Amino acid sequence: MKYLYLFAFAALFWACSESNMAGGTSEEAEGIVAIKDREVAGVTQKGPFLVGSSVTIQELDGKTLIQTGRSFKTSVKTNLGDFAVKNVNLASQYALLEVNGYFRNEVTGKNSEGMISLNALTDLTNRNNVNVNVLTHLETDRVLNLVQKQGMSFADAKKQAESEIFSSFSFTSVLEFPEDIDIFSGGNGDALFALSVLMLGNGSVADFSERLALAARSFAENGEWHGQEKAEVADWAYQIESEENAKNVENSTLSRIWENVDSWNPLYEQTYFNAPYIDGFLYLFWINEYNLGPCDKNHSGNMKKVANPHSKYFNKEFVCYYNDDYRCTDDGIGCRWLLAE
Repeated sequence: MKYLYLFAFAALFWACSESNMAGGTSEEAEGIVAIKDREVAGVTQKGPFLVGSSVTIQELDGKTLIQTGRSFKTSVKTNLGDFAVKNVNLASQYALLEVNGYFRNEVTGKNSEGMISLNALTDLTNRNNVNVNVLTHLETDRVLNLVQKQGMSFADAKKQAESEIFSSFSFTSVLEFPEDIDIFSGGNGDALFALSVLMLGNGSVADFSERLALAARSFAENGEWHGQEKAEVADWAYQIESEENAKNVENSTLSRIWENVDSWNPLYEQTYFNAPYIDGFLYLFWINEYNLGPCDKNHSGNMKKVANPHSKYFNKEFVCYYNDDYRCTDDGIGCRWLLAE
């Protein structure tokens, strides 16, 4: 009888071992991967967060994305917003990054007068770099909503949230994950910087925080951003983008923004980033909000009224201008909507 019990125990042990070898742990079978001794680094950008700003990595439950209460903290190392957190150990690959502090204001050219907080929600399975910016912040609550309330997978929720946000700003050419984008990287970085400028506007940090919160809540609930504050952003985008393209305009707002960003390059060192080009992104944003439609050779001379009732240009007429001397592009080069006066 003793040998029978030993045989049964050995058989059970072997079956369990076979199960673990074939399928791993139950968490692995459900796609949950623990993060071990990882260094997580990146840049924090509104404009860049200032040295000393706090950065926190929050551990999330692998199934619910609820914070477990375990966290890893560090601070921004330089005024370019960079950070690194060493020896990160998490129960799942999903993490929420939070940055809080002052930032370089690209519109005023000064450090911000108040502190802000931005978040980023990410999957650390195959990445060590996570950037935190306005795009990552806007998508965070939307992803949580899609996963926690609608039962979507993390990957599908991220894909949908990013598509919705890019579409809302008419930045359909952006293909990277938001946490991969750096405002100084060119290309998608230009789109991110345009978005940062749009959300900041020429108001206070309190105005920016309120606008960002309203947009994030709207995205979280509906996957879209509506409301009077978006029309106000579009009006400001129209004014500064059109100002830049007007003749005999000196010291335009966009020129000052470019000079402010260029001044962030460290003194006595070779310049290693250039101020992003954002004119075209601002143009795409405001013509979409005004619902003006395409402007090209086939629409040259067409007149259309602004359809957004929240805009101060509501019912004002715009005319499609086409210049035969230039190649017509979607971002307003060679053909653009102009206010009919």
